[in-house]
Amino acid sequence: MPTLVPEQQLIASNVLGQGAMQLISLIGPAFAGVLISAIGVGVAFAVDATSFVISTLALLLIRPQPIQAPESIEDAALTAAGCPVCAAHTAIESTPNQSLNTEIKSLKLGISEGLNYCWNHRPLRIVLIVLTLLNLLFVGPLQVGINALTYTRFSGDAAALGFIISAWGAGGLLGTFTPQWLPRPPRLGVLMLSLASIQAVGMMLLSIVPLVAIASLITAVLGWCSSFFIVVATTWIQTITPPEILGRVMSVAMLSSLGIAPLSYALAGLLAAESLLLLFAGAGGTMLVVLGLLAMKPSVRAIT
Repeated sequence: MPTLVPEQQLIASNVLGQGAMQLISLIGPAFAGVLISAIGVGVAFAVDATSFVISTLALLLIRPQPIQAPESIEDAALTAAGCPVCAAHTAIESTPNQSLNTEIKSLKLGISEGLNYCWNHRPLRIVLIVLTLLNLLFVGPLQVGINALTYTRFSGDAAALGFIISAWGAGGLLGTFTPQWLPRPPRLGVLMLSLASIQAVGMMLLSIVPLVAIASLITAVLGWCSSFFIVVATTWIQTITPPEILGRVMSVAMLSSLGIAPLSYALAGLLAAESLLLLFAGAGGTMLVVLGLLAMKPSVRAIT
């Protein structure tokens, strides 16, 4: 994104990208829930498969545009502040007959550069560690818990599940546009702690929610918090990271959420089998304790 738009338009560009995903999250689940309730799971899967065929055909019509890449990985690394290890590597030239070993070495070098930059950039290191911990406590309980909640408390109604998930998309869509309405971006550290605290309270409330409408409202608030932070955090990372190493750094940032998700799902499944109260209240309460400890750290609150 930073290679396509000037820095002052990064927030607006990230808003559009995130907004498109949240719009789909708003429409898709509700439509799927109604479709399954009306005509069954089999036909719904057939409709979904057809949509993938259409998407594939649309992608085949896209003509890629050539972009100018750095002369070598070493050249890119030398411009990346906070990545001293990168400068020690030998440049790897890209040739048509590049061997598999060279490609593997290039991949390892790229991963090493991204990890080293993130570790040596103190604010970025703190943010990624905190996000990894919070995602462990939030992603699994929410995804597994919403399904278990619908099955046990709302009679497994597919339409109810669709509406609750769509509420996440609705809140996420609103959260995506929120940074655009602010006169100036908030301090990232304070924003992270504040939004995560709201999500922790919301998780605890899901353990006792009696109605689909209330569960949908809470889920919408959770989606608003997530999208709000994603837009601000993504823009922050794009701003502080040299363009030559941005792809590697964004990969590490994605790892803090997607990489921890399987473990979070597994733990959430074990807790959901015992009790939804234990799952939601336990995850939310633990998040509040962690956030309280982090709020006492000036280095976390001062991240801008």
